[in-house]
This record gives sequence, structure tokens and C-alpha cells, in this order.
Amino acid sequence: MERSGRIMATLSSTRAPEEVSPSFVTEIVSPLFQDDNPWLQEQVAKALAAVAAQVPAETCIALLEYPRVLEGLVRLLFRMERANVQEGAALALINLAGASEECQRKLAEFPNSLAGVVLLLSQERNAQVLMHGASLLFLLGLLPEYQVAIVEFPGALEGLVRLLLVDMPLLQGRAALALSTLSASSDTKETIAEFPKALAGILDLLNLEELPEVQECAVGAVANLITELTAPRILEFPNVLARLVLLAPTCEAALVAIINLDFYRKKQSAKEMAEQALARCRRLPEFRLLNYPTSV
Repeated sequence: MERSGRIMATLSSTRAPEEVSPSFVTEIVSPLFQDDNPWLQEQVAKALAAVAAQVPAETCIALLEYPRVLEGLVRLLFRMERANVQEGAALALINLAGASEECQRKLAEFPNSLAGVVLLLSQERNAQVLMHGASLLFLLGLLPEYQVAIVEFPGALEGLVRLLLVDMPLLQGRAALALSTLSASSDTKETIAEFPKALAGILDLLNLEELPEVQECAVGAVANLITELTAPRILEFPNVLARLVLLAPTCEAALVAIINLDFYRKKQSAKEMAEQALARCRRLPEFRLLNYPTSV
């Protein structure tokens, strides 16, 4: 308890980047590697989370750059037998990475970070760990250059879709939020839409009228997933357009989804009409050639 108090005191005095001092080695970094004391690991991680939520982005960057801080937190994500330790480490990483795009990129680039985050989605003993895992994938998914890598990472889509199907609306909403960012890339939309139960799981959330924040997360995912190939599948779901119309006054993404679905619902898109016209133009010279007199 005494050491935990010193750690909290050290962290609470850290407000600016220059205050991330060598004392961190003794008071902060070292306990992250003490696997024989999971209680201390949890307390240090949660203390880091509390501080990261209150300091400027520059200080969060300094914390992530400090030797072994990021290493220590990422390794704790793998402690499946200690869900509370995972929870503390994940929360610290959420608050640190959430400070800025640079912080998100530092986490994304760190070795094994994505593997650790995805592993959180399989922690069945702690719902907070599951939520933190989805939140971290949301943050990492904000980086366009990592969206494909995340979607293709073994277990990532499977874990998020599994959360869509649990009877816990907050988990469902967080999973939908992560999928909304990951589906922003043209290279991931169809992969996500074709994943078993993904599209159905997202669209089912539109019916949660008592939880508008969950509906909004789902609408964002739907809007991003609409393509020429996925639109017909989305429109097959009962009352999907009616549900989007109800949400449109308070949710801009619902209006975007309605417009895009209406465009793809037409029998012929502008692209198809142009392709057909081009095909006719290409056939015309052949027709003339075949009918051109060959003798005088």
C-alpha cells in the first residue's frame, strides 16, 4: 500500500512532458514487469490511466516514449489469467492513445500491440476487458493505413462480431463503433459485410430504440458499409429504410445511409448506364465494317 501511494504521488505530479523524469524507472516502469505482484501491476496501470485522462497530449506522448512504459503495458494485455491486470493496462492504453493521432500511431507501431488488443476480445471473465478491447480497435482503426491490417488480423473481426451478438448493449455498441471506423476503407467494406453474422448483427442494433447511442454506433457502421455489392443485402433486412428515416433527424450518418441506399437501389446506376453506352459505341464500328461494301 505504501508503494502504491508513492506511485500515485509520482503520477499525480506529472503534468507536463518535462516532468516525466527518471524517477519513473523506480516508481512506475519497474512494477509493470513484476508478474509475481499482479495487484501492484493493476494499481500502476490504473494510476497511469487516471493521469493520462487529465494531462495534455504532449505529456501522453512523453509517457509513451519513456523507456519500457509502452512495453510494460502491452505485455500486460497478454495476462489472460489476470483479467483485472488486463483491464488496467487496456484502460491506460485507451487514455494514452486517445490523446492524439500521434499517440495512436505509437501504439499501432509497437510490436505485438495489435495481437494483445485482439486477445482482449476473448477474455470471457471480464466485460470491461471486452469493452476496452473494442475501444482500442476503434482508436487504432482511426488510422487509415492500419484498417486493412486490423480487419485481416486473425481473431479481430471474429471477436468484434461476437460482441455484436451478446446480450449487452454497451458491448454491442462499442463493437459497432469499432467496425464503423474499420469499414471506412474501400478495401475493408466487403470483407466486413461478408463476414458471417456481421451485417445482421449491426443492422439488428438499429432496433434498440431505448439506447440511441448504440443505434448511432450501428448507423455509422451501416453508412460506411454501403457499396454497390452490399446495398442489396442491406435492403433485404426488414424495415431498414424506415428505421434509418426515424434516426435521420438526429443522426447525420442515417441520412448518408439513406441517400447511398437510394442511389444503389435504382435499377441502373450512372456507372452502369455509362458502361452500356460505351459498349454500344464500341460495337458500332464493327457493325459498319461488316456492312461496308467490299467491291465496286
